[in-house]
Amino acid sequence: FYQDQAGQQECPYCPFGYVKAVDSESCEVGCEIGSYTLSGTTGCGLCPNGEYQDQTKQSSCKDCDRGYFLSDNSKNITPFTTARHDNKNDCFLCAAGMFSDAGFQFCIMCPSGWHQSTIDAEAKHYKCVTCTVGKFGNKAGAKNCKDCPIGFYQNEQTSSFCLPCRAGYYEDELGSSGCANCAKG
Repeated sequence: FYQDQAGQQECPYCPFGYVKAVDSESCEVGCEIGSYTLSGTTGCGLCPNGEYQDQTKQSSCKDCDRGYFLSDNSKNITPFTTARHDNKNDCFLCAAGMFSDAGFQFCIMCPSGWHQSTIDAEAKHYKCVTCTVGKFGNKAGAKNCKDCPIGFYQNEQTSSFCLPCRAGYYEDELGSSGCANCAKG
């Protein structure tokens, strides 16, 4: 709150992005980049993990884009320093096999049956995609799906395992989506 006119009964909130100056009756001091304030507060707060602010006098921070993260505890930050949260470049791209939504402070491994190894050219971020038929992903965080081995198949997407061919059927190729009948004889 502040009051810059004598004799007033009420003190209004400082406008968004401004704070009450120390030893002053005005709201002239705005928050610096990397921080924000809400109306009615008397100070600035640092942008939280997953967010940054590249402009002064703002009432909120911006989310890191999908596929990116920002955490002061990240291995990408030099030891004994923290990200300043003042630039979009403070957000790091998730590694292959991982994804994140906007504003995340960490990346999440793609679930089993899914994989991810390339950046989506249109969206400019990693996203997990399903393992196709004939393939499987048996662990989380996979960069690629594996072909079903000879004698096994998978006829569904998003599988974490392959099925063995049943008696009387065979498969002699890797990455099969089905098994063939054995010839009589």
